[in-house]
Amino acid sequence: MTGRRSLPLLLLTGALALAPAETALAGCGCDHPPPAWSVVMPPFGSPHKVITVFAEGGSFTVGETYDVSFGSGPTVSVVATMTDRLEVAVPKGAKPGPAAIRVQGPGYDHTHPDSAFTVLGRPRRIKNREGIFKARRYEAAVSADGTLLLPIDMEKVLDPVQFAFALRNLPLSFTADDVAIYNTDGIDLTLFTLDVTTPQLQWGEYIGWLVETDAGLPAEIFEGLEYDSDDPIRTSDLFTYWRHEFYTYRNAHLPGGTHEVNEAGYHPDGTLHIDHDHLVIAIRGQLRDPAAPNAPTRLEPLAPGSVTVDVGWVSIWSDQPVDLGFITPFIGLTDEDWAEELEEVLFGD
Repeated sequence: MTGRRSLPLLLLTGALALAPAETALAGCGCDHPPPAWSVVMPPFGSPHKVITVFAEGGSFTVGETYDVSFGSGPTVSVVATMTDRLEVAVPKGAKPGPAAIRVQGPGYDHTHPDSAFTVLGRPRRIKNREGIFKARRYEAAVSADGTLLLPIDMEKVLDPVQFAFALRNLPLSFTADDVAIYNTDGIDLTLFTLDVTTPQLQWGEYIGWLVETDAGLPAEIFEGLEYDSDDPIRTSDLFTYWRHEFYTYRNAHLPGGTHEVNEAGYHPDGTLHIDHDHLVIAIRGQLRDPAAPNAPTRLEPLAPGSVTVDVGWVSIWSDQPVDLGFITPFIGLTDEDWAEELEEVLFGD
């Protein structure tokens, strides 16, 4: 795909040079390739998310109990059901940010470095309606390689919608190539496809640079956004995201539907179900220098850990991805310098 963005290094850490297994087309957007194998999968998770920790340099004894600690935070006990892995729920109280995972038990004591896993904050739920929204004091995680991770819950978003997001109290500079979208299982959902030969649109995303159809159809090119914040010391660049209607998807996955999911996570035709509702936005940006906010040579990477930010977004229903100019008439702006006014709408008191 032309213009494909570089993936944040977070998801490449510990990956093996293995070709991903082919995934059958499910007709519901579940034909994304699986993530590369890593010693902890997925490499991030909010509290209560079940992750897989693989044995390294040893093995587990089935039926025995192992203690799994997350950094300096809580420790949980897990009974092994397989010799090569443990299924562990991220414990409540684990602090957002990189967390070394230590596993101790009969015949096994090993620590995976904090580069292998990042604890996420609590996901914020997005409402299924147009409007202007703010999530104040959002505790976002920053992985060991400086990637900002924002978990969001879009389970209730069923209408086709275009979003525009900005971050306050975090003057982060980035481009479309620095943004990727994963689900909470670590599957890359960034690729946009629009299959016009079926009644269902494939799930996709739109960041303002490139929209590409599948089946060899021509691509649609949109102008990239140059967001010149009037307050670059406190406000990030802006990113956008579009998703099609999900009524068809939801109905197909209801009990008795064509894509009802069984306990093992598969559809009736044997294809793997992929979650499209619980997402993680990954941004590999750099902080502007307050002393010289417009000087690219003075940018600094984010420090691993967590940051508290205000997240603001505008949403409007749209059947297709649209140019960012949609924001201006939506919120009643006529001034060409709408970036400053949007900032005031999102973050003004």
